[in-house]
Amino acid sequence: MRLRPIRRPLSGSLRAAALLAAALALSGCALLQKSWPPPGGGQFGELFETEDERARAIEARLIAFDERGARRYAAGDFDEASALFIRVKRQVAAGLILDAEDDMDRLEPILTRIDTRLRSARR
Repeated sequence: MRLRPIRRPLSGSLRAAALLAAALALSGCALLQKSWPPPGGGQFGELFETEDERARAIEARLIAFDERGARRYAAGDFDEASALFIRVKRQVAAGLILDAEDDMDRLEPILTRIDTRLRSARR
């Protein structure tokens, strides 16, 4: 004769307590977690130096533009270029080289506009 373990169903109050604990735990994940990091912050791809030479050159240009006053004289273009460059750094870090090259191609005319505005502002 084979013995079977005795299975007792959860009582009503124990079942309700288990459901309440699960609901509170899951809602805590949703309520305590920030939705998105601020633009340009919070991602690993932005923290590491990129291996891509073209991306390094673009980063050097952005830094030089910032030092020359791009935030004042070409604020919109500089913000757009900065956001697009962050995207490029993330793509390079993820190994999406073709996507990064496409976005670097999109960055070139923006960087040219910034350079033109800075040259005309210095006259």
